[in-house]
Amino acid sequence: MTIIRLQRVGKKSQPYFRLVVADKKRHVSAKTLEILGSFNPRSKEINFEKEKIISWIEKGAQISNTVARLLQNKIKHNKIKAIPRPPRKPKTKQENQDKSAETKSAQLEPESQPAPEKPKEKLEEKPSKGKPQEQKQKAVLVESA
Repeated sequence: MTIIRLQRVGKKSQPYFRLVVADKKRHVSAKTLEILGSFNPRSKEINFEKEKIISWIEKGAQISNTVARLLQNKIKHNKIKAIPRPPRKPKTKQENQDKSAETKSAQLEPESQPAPEKPKEKLEEKPSKGKPQEQKQKAVLVESA
């Protein structure tokens, strides 16, 4: 299965992406089937070959959400649809204070409770230098209650 996605090729702190067709199961930086264009997020410049993208879509290639968002207004095709992101729920100051109070109380609780006692292990007395039968009789197991 093939997918049209972005592949980063820029330097450190200077992102630059290629628009590529690749096998979906392969690593992002692995060898690609074809380069379809490029995208510079700093200048918001996007260059691509429209005919090649449409031909790959008709062959059955899927499109990543990021690429679909970039191409949604540029190419008119029924299969280019970005999945909308769910709206973020704004946090209030009160929620943040409640969370910080919970973490503080969680940290204090373990200190106030005594640690549970460890179960006593089975102990055996050292056998004396006698006959083997006597050694078995002298060995005593101590069990914890």
